Amino acid sequence: MTSLLIASPRGATEAQLAADISSNNASFDPAIYASAGHLLITIKATEGIGYTNPEWDQWAHEAHQHKLAVNHYHFAQLVDPIEEARHFWLTIRKRFKTGVDRVMIDIETGDQEHWPVFLERFDTELHRLSGLEAIGYTFAAALSPALRLRSNLWMVAAWGTQRPGTARLTLPCGRLWGWQYTGGQGSPSGGPVKAAGIPGEIDLTVLRNWTVRNLQRDRTRYF
Repeated sequence: MTSLLIASPRGATEAQLAADISSNNASFDPAIYASAGHLLITIKATEGIGYTNPEWDQWAHEAHQHKLAVNHYHFAQLVDPIEEARHFWLTIRKRFKTGVDRVMIDIETGDQEHWPVFLERFDTELHRLSGLEAIGYTFAAALSPALRLRSNLWMVAAWGTQRPGTARLTLPCGRLWGWQYTGGQGSPSGGPVKAAGIPGEIDLTVLRNWTVRNLQRDRTRYF
């Protein structure tokens, strides 16, 4: 049996896969996506201190109607960690389903020297407001011991076609939550990355086994 730890999207079941969508995606049909066997959809909610994805509210609402967990994420602009955390939580709290949904901080732009302080302050304020612990998201080459979050969990983006090696499974800043194949080059075995209900090529994350088990448990308890 292929280990999920190093699986490609083609080597995983739909329950082990989570698509990442934003307003850049033309559409999202949660009924088709859920019927295919997916458990989680990652949706961009906010960016910086003022932007809200115009599709997020409807997509999150419909995802819940089809018993999908939503991983709401904020795209950091490194403007102000406190204000960005507030903008994020005040936006998503009306749709956040306790016991089912996740929150994520996407940090991939700006001066990396400022990332550790930004993350610490964002994380602290989000936790103060909501009691939640954000999963981190960034690209593999940016991971370092200086990047710390309460959750200790990271979704790692890998541009290109390489599967995570053993060294990548033990991160310098926490535990691997999922490995995302990005840029329309998601399968090392060849071919684009696609998911039912979402047109075109997408970013697709292979979730860890324990992540999948938690999603299955939560779905049984809360839906």
